[in-house]
Amino acid sequence: MLTGQLANDLFNEIGPAVKKADSFSCTPDYRERRRGDLDCVYTKNGGYVCYFGLEVPTGESMYGTI
Repeated sequence: MLTGQLANDLFNEIGPAVKKADSFSCTPDYRERRRGDLDCVYTKNGGYVCYFGLEVPTGESMYGTI
């Protein structure tokens, strides 16, 4: 999980926001963007947060939001 400026930068670089119907929350201040196994969200109270997973034995990325 990444937060702060790095999460902000990733959020801005990974493409358009997910449609509200496909996002994990419907609250007005929630924005979400995804690319591959990277999921970044923004909320007014929580700021920017990006989630990803890493399969250690193979080094491959995997979906990592809990």
